[in-house]
Amino acid sequence: MKRYFKILFVFLITINLYSKEKEIIFNNPKLSEVFANEYYISISDRLSAWRPVGKNLKAIVSVMIYNNGNFDYEIIKESESKEFNDILKKFLEEQKKIRYPIYKNRNVKINVDFKSEK
Repeated sequence: MKRYFKILFVFLITINLYSKEKEIIFNNPKLSEVFANEYYISISDRLSAWRPVGKNLKAIVSVMIYNNGNFDYEIIKESESKEFNDILKKFLEEQKKIRYPIYKNRNVKINVDFKSEK
């Protein structure tokens, strides 16, 4: 059976600036900032390189991209599969070695659903 994966960003991205939070909503392109949508797409493209195992599994990860381009993460909820979780962690650790795009010199926190589907 063919395996598909999908990364779903939570519609809300919280951007920190001077300890104040600004919310940018990406689910309505007409109301969203053009640059923010481009930024969202570039992050999604990078995270889409992950190849899941199993089917019907999901992990929730809080991804942080700092204003210097450094990547970090925190797993909020693991999937039910150890193999899925191990492969995801390995992928996320590799992302720490890659410089990510910077959004308006701000720290960006994105909640991401990593899924494997049928």
